[in-house]
Amino acid sequence: MPSNLYKGSRQLLAVKRKAARRRHESRLGPERPDEVVVSGGPVVALTIYTAREKLWVENQVLEYGGEFYRSVGKHIVERGGHHAYRYDFRHLEPGEVIRGVLLRYPPDDEPRPGTSARGLDHGGSGKPPR
Repeated sequence: MPSNLYKGSRQLLAVKRKAARRRHESRLGPERPDEVVVSGGPVVALTIYTAREKLWVENQVLEYGGEFYRSVGKHIVERGGHHAYRYDFRHLEPGEVIRGVLLRYPPDDEPRPGTSARGLDHGGSGKPPR
């Protein structure tokens, strides 16, 4: 009997996770192009709003428009009638060491943000999903 109880609680947990994932996707809304805001501020110099989570690591370094930026935060915020992932970046300091993989944003095979990017979501990796 205890094994059936355990199996039932695992199934209930799986159903709850699936419902939470659906609610989350509903809040994010439909796929849409990324939105880039260059502010040049001392703390946050670049902000990227995305409809889907990027596969970027903490302290991710991006090259955008010939300049280098390091990630300083990720949040889910209201944006344009839906929610979006907000990624904030600061300018890299002169001589600051880049650890990990440097990503060019947007990837070479993805249109610039604000242009038609329907159906594209490569997570910033530059590679199409499999």
